Amino acid sequence: MIMKITQYKFPDRNIFYAGESVTFRLVCGQEIPAAFVRTTIGHAETLRQEIIRHAETGDPRDDLAWHDLAMSRTGDGFELTIPLLEVGVFEAKCWCRTRDGMRWPEGGNFFLKVESAENAASSPIYCAFVRQFGAAKPEVDPEKLAELDRLGYTVIPPSGTFRDVKRQLDRIFQTLQCRIIQLLPIHPVPTVYGRMGRYGSPFASLDYFAVDPSLAEFDPKSTPLEQVVELVDAVHA
Repeated sequence: MIMKITQYKFPDRNIFYAGESVTFRLVCGQEIPAAFVRTTIGHAETLRQEIIRHAETGDPRDDLAWHDLAMSRTGDGFELTIPLLEVGVFEAKCWCRTRDGMRWPEGGNFFLKVESAENAASSPIYCAFVRQFGAAKPEVDPEKLAELDRLGYTVIPPSGTFRDVKRQLDRIFQTLQCRIIQLLPIHPVPTVYGRMGRYGSPFASLDYFAVDPSLAEFDPKSTPLEQVVELVDAVHA
């Protein structure tokens, strides 16, 4: 019988502040004698030096920042709480020792970014690319797309809208705890398929005093500019 091993991280987020702690939990069978967290947490200086050396010389990194921390048995698994005292980007993954050797749970590593404690009360900015909001964009057959290109047609994928962004404000402000929203340019752009892709670059503005109508929902009672005002009012609220 194959034993299922599952790892968890509490709290389940990726951004922390120095002075907080993170708890790793590994759920497995009672017969597991020992479990560990393999991580780079606590070795920020080693990580930095390896990154600098790799950038300056091109030599591969030695990954000397990785080390194992023993977990404590708790009920149906193991648990370990680690204080986050250094600023940096770290990785971690649980593993356990069995009679057959080392066993890893399914899934990738946990990633953690630890900010300085001074940033905890600052105003993080969320940069919103309106086009990418809304429902998942449909896939287009590459062969049909190439044929339309050859015939001179311009195929523009469906765009997200200001109201799609508005629907995500609770997540942006409450879950992600951002305080400022920055919109990438919302002006009309060329619709010619060029080097910047099918949408064109959002920075290739045709009119700085107009709003791209593709970023607004069709509404006979509300212009694209009025829908921008709706979003601004919702953000301030």
